[in-house]
Amino acid sequence: MSGMNGVESTRRICTEYPGVKVLVLTTFDDDEWVFDAIRAGASGYLLKHTPREKLVEAVRGTLAGKSFIDPVVAGKILGQVATKQEKPQTLITDKLTERQWMWATYAPEPRMRLNLGIRRRLAPLLGNDRRKIELANALAFTLPGTPVLYYGDEIGMGDNIWLSDRNGVRTPMQWDSGLNSGFSISEKTYAPVIAEEPFTPQQVNLREQRSRLDSLWQTLKKLIAIRKRHPALLCGSYTWLDCTNKRVAAYLRGTEGETILVVNNLADEHQVIELNLLLSGLESAQDILGGEEIIPSSSHFNIKLNPFQYSWFKITLINLPDADKK
Repeated sequence: MSGMNGVESTRRICTEYPGVKVLVLTTFDDDEWVFDAIRAGASGYLLKHTPREKLVEAVRGTLAGKSFIDPVVAGKILGQVATKQEKPQTLITDKLTERQWMWATYAPEPRMRLNLGIRRRLAPLLGNDRRKIELANALAFTLPGTPVLYYGDEIGMGDNIWLSDRNGVRTPMQWDSGLNSGFSISEKTYAPVIAEEPFTPQQVNLREQRSRLDSLWQTLKKLIAIRKRHPALLCGSYTWLDCTNKRVAAYLRGTEGETILVVNNLADEHQVIELNLLLSGLESAQDILGGEEIIPSSSHFNIKLNPFQYSWFKITLINLPDADKK
């Protein structure tokens, strides 16, 4: 059904058409998804690689009142239960609680969700909080791996949860504030332009942000340029630093030629961390975002962070910290 995930469709079919049997055929083999589908009324759960003869057998068996669960899925669930030595219901409840917290925090409306995930853009997902949006991107640019920036997120575009499936995040790129946000000169576009404040093309568009030095687009452009200039952030080693403050994520990225210290304040309160015990033999630290060079007094290196602030330092060390490298 358009605009619904498999579980919602199953629940609606079983509610509106009592007696109808639903056999789910999907690619999802997560135990949480399986039990959600069964609770919604499904009589069977098979994966899409199921051979034709087994599929026919399952359809006939379902019509006869039997229930089917794909052997691969059943084996996975039993293996998880056996490994953790927990009862199935306990294991499932723990997972549901964690996922329900995520949904309640980031996707309170059912239409914001899709299958097991969330179909939202970054800006509305984070309440259009500029500090959080920058921090999320800064984390992606400094953690190991290849960062992905979805079109429109570089200017903080919004989404349309009332469009079906993934179309809610596939609306026209907002190039400017003109007709169809500069995306097309047609009278009507296939997908509607975002019309909900504060994400309309008049409020969020590339042309305006390119002309303003303090815009999100300019900030992300700067971060990307800095990342490209420092090999340690591109392909360097990764060392997590335990700074005894759960509100701060601190780690080192390093190559043979340079070491970058990254600190991120994940909280909405000011934080102060002291790195004298974490960095052995610190000689100097250059703030590569602001340009300031810091010469620590004695062995102390205190960093003050504003709410949701991130800082990148190119540091000179005599010895690397005694920490596990990942």
